[in-house]
Amino acid sequence: MDLDHDGIPDLISGSWPGQLYFFKGQANGTFAEPTILKDRDGEPIKVGNASTVFACNFRGTGRLDLLCGNIDGEVLLVPNEGSPTEPAYGLPEKIKADDKVIKVPHGDSHPIWVDWDQTGQPGLMAAAGDGSVLWYRNRGTPESPAFGPGEPLVPAGSYGEQDEKGDKSSPRHGYRAKICVADVNGDGKLDLLLGDFGMEFGPTLNLSAEDQKAQAEAREKMAEFDKKFRKLYEELGNPQEEPPNETAEQRADRLKRLERLKEGAMKLSMEMQPIYQTMSKFERPSKPRGNVWYFERLEVRKSAAK
Repeated sequence: MDLDHDGIPDLISGSWPGQLYFFKGQANGTFAEPTILKDRDGEPIKVGNASTVFACNFRGTGRLDLLCGNIDGEVLLVPNEGSPTEPAYGLPEKIKADDKVIKVPHGDSHPIWVDWDQTGQPGLMAAAGDGSVLWYRNRGTPESPAFGPGEPLVPAGSYGEQDEKGDKSSPRHGYRAKICVADVNGDGKLDLLLGDFGMEFGPTLNLSAEDQKAQAEAREKMAEFDKKFRKLYEELGNPQEEPPNETAEQRADRLKRLERLKEGAMKLSMEMQPIYQTMSKFERPSKPRGNVWYFERLEVRKSAAK
């Protein structure tokens, strides 16, 4: 998209820490080094870990707002309160559907803004961590979008490259869906492209009695670490969740607890590494894979947005 309206396409990207990056397009077709997008006060925009970002005319103002997702599965709007050529971004706002803050299944939301039904009224499409894709029809107006509950377009995926019964002849897409909409086959209807994450598994191992015993012991140790993680999280009072109407003092305290949570989680993760290594000896061989899946649009639902 042309984020700065200079006639040259740019790139924007989210990141695991959560910052949003701007790659300014150059006249020769290359892109400048990335810069972190900042709000109107000069502070880096924060929408949460594993951020995604999509620039769109969300509020019908002619300015490009930022539609963002995060690891919690939320969908956030970062409004452009400046001008098309000089953006000035306000604070992120969590988007609701059916009067509830959107949280897609298994987190890792990836929202886009698209006229999926080709009615002239764009709506919200969101991919999810479980591999599903939801369509939130815009029941409001171009200037004030409003959404009902999400309609499933694509079901949840599978961790392995097979269907629920293990049949590899009819493979299923995986998790952590990321989406793009385009008329891929040129038939006038918008199709769906989906990127995913999954695993390819080798044959099941034939473990000896001794190996099975060692595997059971490793699993017990992992269960103990899971309890430690839960205890740490509970003791620090869920500092990842930002409460409504949080005061500056409360925020400072919560951020301190969040740092303690990260430090404690990192320490436990390091202690768990030897157990992970032991367990890996008894697991089926596997390797990660990522595919792009093509879902052809066969029929367009030309219904009014009500």
